[in-house]
Amino acid sequence: MNHIAQTGSAKPFISDTRGGIEGDRPSPQAGNDDISTTIAQQEHRQIDAEHSRLYLLALSNRWPRHELYHQIVPTPPIFVYCSLMLPWVMAKVLGSEVEQTTTYMSSATLPGFSRLTVKYAELPTIVHAQPKGERKSQDAVQGLLLGSLKDWALQRIEEYIVLENHERDIVEVEVTTTGGEKIIVAAYAYVWSGPSTLLEDRIWDPLQYMKGRDY
Repeated sequence: MNHIAQTGSAKPFISDTRGGIEGDRPSPQAGNDDISTTIAQQEHRQIDAEHSRLYLLALSNRWPRHELYHQIVPTPPIFVYCSLMLPWVMAKVLGSEVEQTTTYMSSATLPGFSRLTVKYAELPTIVHAQPKGERKSQDAVQGLLLGSLKDWALQRIEEYIVLENHERDIVEVEVTTTGGEKIIVAAYAYVWSGPSTLLEDRIWDPLQYMKGRDY
């Protein structure tokens, strides 16, 4: 496993053309039968083909080792684990072109953390897992790393994220280069700092989120 030092100069996060792609929201229903029908329809709802393509594009994107240096300086990259994993959402927040946004994203793993759901908000958050000696192999969060981060982009992301009960930490995430090499890099992540009573151990899945949300 390799660690990369943050040296060099970053490429700018440029372009501010279009935002995200709108989805369809189910019409409000009245009565228990109608609500049950709506839930069943959402469970069988297909993910928009363009959304699927863009998401897979970001997930499969890899940087060469030499380019990775330029993705993590001068501002550390940010590890996202919520709706910002979806390129059209990230592009809308940053005011950037959605295809270009995928080139600044890469799949990443954050070990030693768990992803939980904030009660009533239906939003994911991350918490520290057990002490290092007690961790389980599944104590890791899959997300996406956003590189070439500028201060203005970080500010827009923080305006989008609900920062209440969260604090920005420096964490170590694992990314894979185009050559298949796994490398550990330092990144920003927003970690839960509020009461544990506000959380529930319920899975937040980006694919399920894509099925039932209006962007």
